Amino acid sequence: MGYLVPIIVVPAILAAIAYSIRVVVVNRRLAKTAALQAELHRHVLEKFGSAEDAMRYLQSDAGKRLLESAALERANPQGRILGSLQAGILSFCVGVALLATEGMAGAIEARTGFHVMGMLGVMIGVGFLVAAGASYFLIRRWGLLPTAHTES
Repeated sequence: MGYLVPIIVVPAILAAIAYSIRVVVVNRRLAKTAALQAELHRHVLEKFGSAEDAMRYLQSDAGKRLLESAALERANPQGRILGSLQAGILSFCVGVALLATEGMAGAIEARTGFHVMGMLGVMIGVGFLVAAGASYFLIRRWGLLPTAHTES
């Protein structure tokens, strides 16, 4: 059973490091984008001579687009649902593959390791799939999913 520790711990540590690097990179990008947008908005609003001019501009189509662009991360319910769906399918398939190869392992400790990791993968996959389904149901119920417009 001792030989399973490196097989489990090393990939977990590598995954944690990769995830941490990804979080840092994404947050830096978002911070730079926010700073650039704030600077652009400040320059645009400085060009107006009076508050009335600024209000007229902000009520125009271009001003509304400027205000809408202030939101850094637009809600993307489809992307989030698809991300959960992909993670669920991938985790589920890896878990099933581990369970399927469980019998090929020679030692009982190895079989136990494959069984535990396989069940963990299957359960995590099912959890992601349930989360994706619940998200889809709630987003649709709250009217946050855009409807497809077909022109006749």
